[in-house]
Amino acid sequence: MEIEINTQQQFADTDKIVVEESLNPRKRRDKQADEELYRSIKSRAEAFGPERALVEPLIVTMRDGEKEPTMLLANGARRLDAAKRAGIKEVPVIVRKLDNEEIWALRLLDDLQK
Repeated sequence: MEIEINTQQQFADTDKIVVEESLNPRKRRDKQADEELYRSIKSRAEAFGPERALVEPLIVTMRDGEKEPTMLLANGARRLDAAKRAGIKEVPVIVRKLDNEEIWALRLLDDLQK
């Protein structure tokens, strides 16, 4: 699967998206909220198909890997976890060019809005 850096939504394999916890300002997760998100995503997957289970795409950035480029999750860790738990193999992503500082800021802003 070819992944392009752009603002268009595309689909990526959930197993190929890497989560780097050191870039996550959130130190605790609400288990009840995570469970509700999982149920919501699973329900939408069953009703509309797995490609429509996530309402909002994940934000990822590309990094050089040892053998091939790696997709690093910039935003959407809870949605990614819930999608994996629901058995969804591909999720919508938007690929952006971001450095670690921009990823931290994006995640922090997202957390503050919740």
